[in-house]
Amino acid sequence: MPPFAKPGLGHGHSREPLLVLIGKHPDGIRQKELAEGFGINQSSTSELVSKLEDDGYLKREVDPKDKRATLLFLTDLGKARAAEVEDAQKTMFEGLFKNLTAEEKQTFGDLLDKIRGDQN
Repeated sequence: MPPFAKPGLGHGHSREPLLVLIGKHPDGIRQKELAEGFGINQSSTSELVSKLEDDGYLKREVDPKDKRATLLFLTDLGKARAAEVEDAQKTMFEGLFKNLTAEEKQTFGDLLDKIRGDQN
């Protein structure tokens, strides 16, 4: 996981990429889906989510479709920080790939997909 953390926001697993993923689900995301999306275990996710909630970056709400489940949503503070993280990621990737042609970028992306097993 890329180290985009701002000083003081977390150690171990960076919590900030979680904000970006949660932000991509405006209708909320379950904690289990969040854990699966990052490939981390439920207990680590629970700890990270609790810290983000304590810091005011996210809130939990009961899933209206399943009252037993909880959905995670970003607060305004969380949305602002997620946008900062995405901007930092974009700047970093633009710098990394600035010397590649469009064709080379496509080839690189295809290779990454193949490595991850995302090929059709």
